[in-house]
Amino acid sequence: MDPIKLEMFVTTKDCDSIYKAALILKKSPNDLEEAIFSLEEELGAKVFTADEIPRLTCEGQMLYLRALGILDSWYIAQGIISQLQETNRC
Repeated sequence: MDPIKLEMFVTTKDCDSIYKAALILKKSPNDLEEAIFSLEEELGAKVFTADEIPRLTCEGQMLYLRALGILDSWYIAQGIISQLQETNRC
């Protein structure tokens, strides 16, 4: 699962809007829709309802909670790797 797609999913949920999330992430709304559709294809389940304001499905709620932890770990790992590269140490 691509962490960038997870970030798009989480930001869309947090904003309750694909358009607001797209502005924050500096992506097109189309990019976010494609990323979310790709996640749904991977999972074999819808993560948002088809309402005007996107609401999480049961599957989307489960993914959201897990995605927060995954992204947190991802950002921590990125920070550690950056520090290792700056100090040339392992």
